[in-house]
Amino acid sequence: MPELTIPTICAASGEPPARVARRFFPTCSPLHADWNKTASILGTFLVATTTSLTGNASFGVLSIAILLVVALVFLTLQKDPTKTA
Repeated sequence: MPELTIPTICAASGEPPARVARRFFPTCSPLHADWNKTASILGTFLVATTTSLTGNASFGVLSIAILLVVALVFLTLQKDPTKTA
């Protein structure tokens, strides 16, 4: 019996991943279901814009690295909800 994951359900039913995700995770908003597509488009746009503004592809990749560092800072500043205050 195959695993019941979103990709295997999509392959078996022919439904798009966002619809399957909404069926299995009804509290998940459509924004969360489509976030992977949005992030890939924004990342590509950021690299292309930075590269075209600076004329150097290394700075385009560096812009993504800077975003990852900023995200790491925000993640480390988050409080652990399982800890008692």
